[in-house]
Amino acid sequence: MRPTRVAPKRVKSVASGPKKAKVVAKVRRASATVYGDRSEWMTIRAKVIKRDGNKCTKCPNTTYLQVDHIRPVASGGQTVMHNLRTLCADCHAAQHSSRHSKHLILAKKKKDAKDAT
Repeated sequence: MRPTRVAPKRVKSVASGPKKAKVVAKVRRASATVYGDRSEWMTIRAKVIKRDGNKCTKCPNTTYLQVDHIRPVASGGQTVMHNLRTLCADCHAAQHSSRHSKHLILAKKKKDAKDAT
């Protein structure tokens, strides 16, 4: 599947010499072209988890498994088997920025609290 180009999100000027400015556009990829449709993603996800032995690749945890892109889509990574790995929620949260980490960790704690009661 070939990614389609989408209108630029932001346009900024970059100085390219004295008194010259060059316009650089950041090109976004549509999420539908990056991940494919939902059924395709779920098929790939199941294959990756099975390939990794139904456990996190960083720790021996077998619960709260998620599939992570090794090279992020934002950096040009693709949704293909060799660019995906299985991580538990804690390792996945530690891998990403604090903004995403808080969300993942709090969701897990809420679920654990519900299961305990």
